[in-house]
Amino acid sequence: MAIVNLGCPKNLVDGERMAGLLAREGFRITKDPRRAEVVIVNTCGFIGDAKKESVEAILDAGELKRKSCRALIVSGCLAQRYFKDLSGELPEVDAFVGIAELGRIAEAVQGARIGNRTGRRDYVTHAEASLAFYPRRLSTPKHTAYLKIAEGCDNRCAYCAIPAIRGRMRSAPLEGLKAEARELARKGVRELHLVSQDTGRYGEDLFGERRIVELLDELSEIPVLEWLRLLYLHPAHLDGALVAALSTNPKVCKYVDLPIQHISDRVLRAMERKVGGKEIRALIKRIRARVPGLTLRTTLLVGLPGETEREFEELLSFVEETRFDRLGVFRYSPEEGTPACRMKDQVSEEVKAERQERIMEAQRLISQRLLVRKAGKKLKVLVDEASPKGTAVGRSEGEALEIDGVIHLKGRARKGEFVTARITGSDDHDLYGEIVGRES
Repeated sequence: MAIVNLGCPKNLVDGERMAGLLAREGFRITKDPRRAEVVIVNTCGFIGDAKKESVEAILDAGELKRKSCRALIVSGCLAQRYFKDLSGELPEVDAFVGIAELGRIAEAVQGARIGNRTGRRDYVTHAEASLAFYPRRLSTPKHTAYLKIAEGCDNRCAYCAIPAIRGRMRSAPLEGLKAEARELARKGVRELHLVSQDTGRYGEDLFGERRIVELLDELSEIPVLEWLRLLYLHPAHLDGALVAALSTNPKVCKYVDLPIQHISDRVLRAMERKVGGKEIRALIKRIRARVPGLTLRTTLLVGLPGETEREFEELLSFVEETRFDRLGVFRYSPEEGTPACRMKDQVSEEVKAERQERIMEAQRLISQRLLVRKAGKKLKVLVDEASPKGTAVGRSEGEALEIDGVIHLKGRARKGEFVTARITGSDDHDLYGEIVGRES
């Protein structure tokens, strides 16, 4: 049994839960699809490039089915969103499993293995994504994990299909999250990445008010956990209480993932983002003033229909003046059923690519200059990889797993331990250093 996970960390958690359910039923899990009897492709359906990658992964698994494996199952957002189309175009798929039916993955696998006498049986409904705390088999290093605290989204940005795929925002029960975190800690996890589509709003639907700070406080009581990292903080929902927690709670990483998408007021209104450029600038200034040592990451979207060269230049200038520590750029992808898909003045793919490249080049230079300043500093580093030859790779508070750069280290270390490293150099995105002590 092999699971190929694609897309965001939230989808990865779904894949880990499927793996946990299958392991509980006695199925053996391998990381190599070529050795698997059954291959599950857990897809992403967010934007065009992700959908293309997912289809290519399904076709690759289809080739394996013709050579070695017995069954192919497709799950995740692409399966949920395009089930009717895919079921007719991909006869090699033995079952589709939607995001609400993860709990039936063992049933789907068993049926695919023995062959369904009445033809393919699929598990796709229009129900919202599951919030169930199924057992998990981690695909991350055993010392770090994602904790999915909510499903769905209520923001309904004009370009985004997530609400149509995953449904309205629903927070996971607080007690369930605490229990899952304790179980992960028992297994050796020392760092949790808290993820959802809108992390700052955690608890609104359950309690009538945001409870993300309370959740952080509760998780901080788990002794083994050292770092709690927040991802996906919508700028409209990052309030003063959460900023205070970032400043005062020693276990909360001074790391803010703030996807602003743009800075032009007109473009932000067209995106239906709920905040304007003035509010974004004020929020960034306030966070940086109240959280010394902050690492600030953002995500941008270029090429929304109607985005002019002048509006793009405004965004580029903002990036250069704000100097984000980390930054990613997506090209706008027309998504069926979204308001932006019906907008006039679609921007050409060539212009989108050129704008993306210009911002990333500006960010490369910014990152280079910011990282050079870290030379000589000592950082607490969590070791992700360690070699007997006396080298290691890790991350500080300023690097999220598989999203940001890493720190290349000289010195002996154990995977999963915290060390003190003196920074000796850098390149465009990574740091280099030497281990000078042990944190624990």
